[in-house]
Amino acid sequence: MRRLWLVVVVGVGLLVACQSGGESGRSGGDRGLPASGSVKEKEQSGGAKEVVDLSAVRPDPKKGEEIYRNVCISCHGQDATGLPGLGRNLLTSKYLWETPIEEVARKLVHEGIPIDDPLNTGKQSTMPPMSSYNLTEADIVHVKAYLAQLRAQSGESGS
Repeated sequence: MRRLWLVVVVGVGLLVACQSGGESGRSGGDRGLPASGSVKEKEQSGGAKEVVDLSAVRPDPKKGEEIYRNVCISCHGQDATGLPGLGRNLLTSKYLWETPIEEVARKLVHEGIPIDDPLNTGKQSTMPPMSSYNLTEADIVHVKAYLAQLRAQSGESGS
């Protein structure tokens, strides 16, 4: 009985720790993610979203690696080749490499990729909106820069 109580207390503590984000003034909240820079989506009156100009973002693979290791690795794996039933191979993803970064970033941050989305070709698990991890469109630019380095090192190409 004491073990069960300890497991419940630790589990609740971890859940609370993971849910508390965004209060530290950094884009990654308390998750240890880097600040995403000055380009952020702004909400206009009436709840409409302002278009984000990603051309002002200088892709930073180091920031991208840190974000990837804190958020993406659990589904897409250490080498971004995907984990069965969780996340697809990002090094060979036609969508990631052939779609303009503005569209990719918008979709991943604001919509995610539901299991019934045509982009979820492997019909693997649903990818939640990255805004739920306090990521911005600029953060996705940095992650893609990191993935481009991994892709070049591995010799992978889109398929």
